[in-house]
Amino acid sequence: MGDYSQIGYANYVFDNHPPRAKETVVFRFPFIALGAYAHTPFTQEDKTRYQARIFRDDKYRRAVRTVRKTMRGRRPLWASVIDRRAFIAPAAWPDEVRAAWGLEDPPTPYEVATAILLDPTRKFWGLTSQAEKGGRGSISALRWWLLGIPEESMMEHLNVPRGTLYDKLAFAVSSLMQTKRFPLWALGVNFFPICTNRSMVRAATVLMLGRDTKSSVEMEQVKDALTKLRKHPHIKWLLRTGYRINPAERPIYRPGILWQSVEEKAIWMETGGEAARRLKIAQKTMRQKQRLGLIGGWLQYK
Repeated sequence: MGDYSQIGYANYVFDNHPPRAKETVVFRFPFIALGAYAHTPFTQEDKTRYQARIFRDDKYRRAVRTVRKTMRGRRPLWASVIDRRAFIAPAAWPDEVRAAWGLEDPPTPYEVATAILLDPTRKFWGLTSQAEKGGRGSISALRWWLLGIPEESMMEHLNVPRGTLYDKLAFAVSSLMQTKRFPLWALGVNFFPICTNRSMVRAATVLMLGRDTKSSVEMEQVKDALTKLRKHPHIKWLLRTGYRINPAERPIYRPGILWQSVEEKAIWMETGGEAARRLKIAQKTMRQKQRLGLIGGWLQYK
């Protein structure tokens, strides 16, 4: 499958932590940077609050400008956020990527999007440390794929065939499944019957709520309990076999972070006011560029 950690920011905008930038471009910034083109149910409520914070802080303003400049400087990427499929959760995993989960009933793309496009709380999944082990570029690519960015756009930008793109996404899934908390969430089972003390119950509750305890003492207890939970023979067996026994609903940490269907987004396009109007204008412009051969035939706007 290969180690894709060496793909640099110069060629790969899908990296959340570009080595050329002094600031961390956290994943919320693309939503802000892309403005009207990135409206979803979640961002319509969330954007105003974070715009106020971002535009008060020079560091965040630079990060937004970095994302915007990079996207606009690469035509396939800029066209992809205009595409009608953008910001709609993919319906299913490609076969190669689904196999990487190693689970009988893996989480859907929408479920994963609500968990990792924005962490439930800061550093909840520990993806930064995992990124240092080689998963950074691939995990970021997975996030953009989950955003509904057309695969053709990603392939054109990276100059790779579809199979290589799927290898990269599969590598991202494998990286996620090596972290401490994410595999427990991905299993989608009820942990409480195997919790043998209060600390384990608290650890399971933290996972369900997506919210760490503020007490440093309790946090250490939760970490220890989480380790016990992860090493429990039943959980180890489930992760090894991929079975989903005693299933429970996976927490949806960020409901509405993406549209769930083309129809849902189409309704917003007709009722979304100024933002929807601006997106239609952008689509018209891209349609003209497509007719001139400046944009690939993959772009969809109806």
